[in-house]
Amino acid sequence: MLSSAVSEEDGDFAELLEGLQLIKVNIFAADGTGKESLRGALRTLKVDSDRMLAETGIDPEARAETLTVEAFAALARAYVSLS
Repeated sequence: MLSSAVSEEDGDFAELLEGLQLIKVNIFAADGTGKESLRGALRTLKVDSDRMLAETGIDPEARAETLTVEAFAALARAYVSLS
């Protein structure tokens, strides 16, 4: 499914997957800590998570379980571009 959400224009696929993994880890680490929104879950990343969410057009108050695969890929692309 992820392969349909990324394209050759995304550049280094390994770098994109690393970004996706970091996002996933942060979201699952925040689970159960009261940081249910993406804004709270992604705050520990070493990039400006508010800017990352703004660049993707994803609602910072959205919950991870509501995101599509394409939205996760967009977050990974934004993470890579900001790091």
